[in-house]
Amino acid sequence: MTPFFDPIFVRGVRELAAQANLGSLDKDDVLKLNEIVWDLVIERILTCGTGTGEPTWPFLRLTDHGRAVISGEPTYFDPEEYVQALMNLVPDLDSVIGQYALEGLRCFRQNLIFASAVMIGAAAERAMLLLLEAIRDWEREDKKRKKLDSLLERPSLPRIFETIRTTVNSLIAQKIMPFKVHEGSTEHLLSLSEMIRVQRNDAVHPTAAKVNRRKVFLAIQTFPVAIEGIYRLKSWFLEESG
Repeated sequence: MTPFFDPIFVRGVRELAAQANLGSLDKDDVLKLNEIVWDLVIERILTCGTGTGEPTWPFLRLTDHGRAVISGEPTYFDPEEYVQALMNLVPDLDSVIGQYALEGLRCFRQNLIFASAVMIGAAAERAMLLLLEAIRDWEREDKKRKKLDSLLERPSLPRIFETIRTTVNSLIAQKIMPFKVHEGSTEHLLSLSEMIRVQRNDAVHPTAAKVNRRKVFLAIQTFPVAIEGIYRLKSWFLEESG
């Protein structure tokens, strides 16, 4: 029995059920509701009290974070809504990226942090590979195209990041790529992708075998910004390739 599971909670739940015409709740129903409340408290959606008048249990209220969550902004609390938000940002979002993101969010919601890190990392890696393919299609020099083909066949993310960085920065320096495309954020986008990649690697490598929940959460929250920027670059290269 948890500290918050007491007769007042049971009575309150059953009174609410009666008011909502839900019929009688058995012990299992009450236990499940108790677990839900604890989940919401742990996630900082709910906290004890109603304010200064009733500051303690068994009263509950939304935290500031909780109010933001129910305000409609996409968060990891609703995986389907999160992916829909990605598709609103990037209408032609790759279906594989969408599926990875969906499963990553579902894992995080269930506190499967290692699995979440792997899925979000895979989504970021897929996006970078698609950007590299667009650069390969844009490249005119046969020698460089062959090198890009080789890199795509045997992906090395550090080399991919460096190739993208060098290519984009060169185009910016030559004033070929307009600001509205790169928005001066190349380094920022790559650093986000690198952060996500490191989280993925920490999850899958036995020698590391560690994942920081806070950093995985940060990766999830920043992923939409990264994916929008990556797709903006990808679209430019595809358009310029003719």
